[in-house]
Amino acid sequence: MALKEQVASDLTAAMKARDSVRTGTLRLLRAAFTTYEVARTDPKNSRHGEPITEGDLLSIVEKELKQRLESIEAFRKGNREDLAVKEQAEIDVLRPYLPTQLTRDEIFAHVEGLVREHGKEFKAVMPVAARELRGRADGRLVNEVVKQLTQ
Repeated sequence: MALKEQVASDLTAAMKARDSVRTGTLRLLRAAFTTYEVARTDPKNSRHGEPITEGDLLSIVEKELKQRLESIEAFRKGNREDLAVKEQAEIDVLRPYLPTQLTRDEIFAHVEGLVREHGKEFKAVMPVAARELRGRADGRLVNEVVKQLTQ
């Protein structure tokens, strides 16, 4: 089942179960999908007219997840543990929609193959690594590994 349909199905189930945290989180995710789709219809958008892929939707889920992680950090600095707990509950709802994240060793092995194929030039390897590992690995971690292997 495609990600968008899975979210819609899970939202319906959460509403029937009266799970307010899950319902609210999935509604926000669905709204983010819609906002992205509407933005793609704007002729000024650099990707205007291109079809929306599962990768695009996964990047939206990642973005939503990162926003909540940043919020947790800010709430903890402000001694608002109650809000941090709420954000963590939303993260727990969003995380299953992402594919399992690769470990540093798996990223290292993948990037080693790219370095052999494209050479030790950072600017040649990083875009390929970012594109191939999008959704499966944290971008900062990929950047660190590429830097390490291209030095």
